Amino acid sequence: MKVSATLMSWSTNKGKIGAFLLLVTLFICLYLQQPFFITYTRPEKIESIHEPYEDDQIEDSKLKNEEQIASRNSNVKRNELKENDTDKWLFMETLKSMSTRELALKILENCKLSSHFNATSKDATNVFNSVEKLVSKARQNKQYRWPPVYNAKDKKFYSYCFNTKSGSTFLKSNVFRRGLRGAKNVKDENLVNAVMVIREPMHRMLSAYLDKLAECEGGQKNICGQWKTFALNIQLFVSKSNRTESNLFSSTSSASSKASLARQQRKGVDPKQISFSDFVDYIIHMYLRNDGKIRSPFTDVATPDWTWWHWESVVMDKCFPCGAVWRDVVLFENMETHLKQIVPKYPVLFLNPNKLPTIVSSDTNEKVKRYFAQLSDKQLWFLGNVMYSLDYAVLPYDFNSFLESIGRHNLTNN
Repeated sequence: MKVSATLMSWSTNKGKIGAFLLLVTLFICLYLQQPFFITYTRPEKIESIHEPYEDDQIEDSKLKNEEQIASRNSNVKRNELKENDTDKWLFMETLKSMSTRELALKILENCKLSSHFNATSKDATNVFNSVEKLVSKARQNKQYRWPPVYNAKDKKFYSYCFNTKSGSTFLKSNVFRRGLRGAKNVKDENLVNAVMVIREPMHRMLSAYLDKLAECEGGQKNICGQWKTFALNIQLFVSKSNRTESNLFSSTSSASSKASLARQQRKGVDPKQISFSDFVDYIIHMYLRNDGKIRSPFTDVATPDWTWWHWESVVMDKCFPCGAVWRDVVLFENMETHLKQIVPKYPVLFLNPNKLPTIVSSDTNEKVKRYFAQLSDKQLWFLGNVMYSLDYAVLPYDFNSFLESIGRHNLTNN
């Protein structure tokens, strides 16, 4: 009797426990949104699965993780590109928002002359005068001279320096007065290096290529005709260096006799046939052959000296900003605004200081990315880090920002 009573009690308790566990299981299933009844899979169906269920879960998890990582990396890359574009935009906008005087002081700072600024002086003119005295002693009697304009009011001479392909033709013809030639004997104390106009080095070089070669004009100016001998030099370079992939390559050009070379020289080569890549390779080659100088190299076929002015270095070949000490700097990219800033300072320099002509912006910006996409990483690296390295070091432009603007920011990590 005791045993049966015990069994009945255990059975009753077991039923209660089972009911309790059933309720708990039901609650958990509802909470996790899982089916209450578990279906049974027949063994023969399991055989069709390539791996056990547990491994499949792991594999699916890996795939999901990889997809998430790839998606995240893609988003990060897009964000980086957006940030790079924003940085470039902010960089250029910040540069354009600087005044002509601030840009000039920035260049002096880049020339490592900021330690000689007079910190107590609120007048920037005193800063330039003190730096001018310092630099004039370090020049070793080397005079930097550009045709100045004489101002009868203060009896001083005011100079300006325009870099080719920085709006120089337009400025000389429509905005600035012509300077006096033969004014090399003007004393330093009577000379003011007033205005320098600059442009982003890579944009400037591309503008030269487009204007003089790829998009040159015939007609009265006959720019194409003036650049045929230069184009011939590039063809000779391409052929001698055995660049068979170039459309300019000619097996006969590399082994030309003097007579055939003379015939080629008279005929020349159509400048529009020159690719941007061939042009860049050639000017790099001539830069190295000319001991690291862009101007006046010795070429196979004689070309005018002015040919090389169009992509010469601002720092080394033209305006010498670390030695000349320019008071105000005008950006080609912000020319109209900056010209308005300097008119009140140097009215004697202007043809009509009361009214500036309309300035039409260049369309080179729209073509920059397309043309520089034709260059290899090595070509780009050499241009920014060797050939124009001092221009980027001294002028307020930034090569890395340029690379970001054309989508080649990966070059900075190589």
